[in-house]
Amino acid sequence: HRQAHGVAPLGAQSGGERVIDLDPAMIAASPVSDRLSRGAAGDETYLALVESLKTSGQQVPVLVRPHPDAAKAGQGWFQSAYGHRRIRAAIELGQPVKAIVRVLSDAELVLAQGKESIEAWWLSLTTFGVLVGTLVLLIFIGEAVREAMDTRRGAA
Repeated sequence: HRQAHGVAPLGAQSGGERVIDLDPAMIAASPVSDRLSRGAAGDETYLALVESLKTSGQQVPVLVRPHPDAAKAGQGWFQSAYGHRRIRAAIELGQPVKAIVRVLSDAELVLAQGKESIEAWWLSLTTFGVLVGTLVLLIFIGEAVREAMDTRRGAA
């Protein structure tokens, strides 16, 4: 299996986090989609990103967590929190992606993804609406599951 390689310190990050090179093919997508465009043909901003990575390299690392499925994590898989388009571009270019690996719960992953998206200058109102709608749905589903489990525990 393929593992992380090329560890380099990241001076700008707090907590001693490091930026490492990962095989982007070993990074699964976040369970939450926050962008309508994932690198579709004709997406000029994505094509510009690919060209920028080709000519200037990756300047901003992506954030990933060890894959939540322990078996996949054991095989070297990760799951992205943000930087999905940079990961896709790295796959397209056949080059590693610079990443910060952080242990994140599902909630922390969604919050990190949302924070990065909100801070990005290109975030459109439509994209923001999709993200907010998804977050509301996840919260609702989580509450429904908790209620069902509480009801089931009470019946036992």
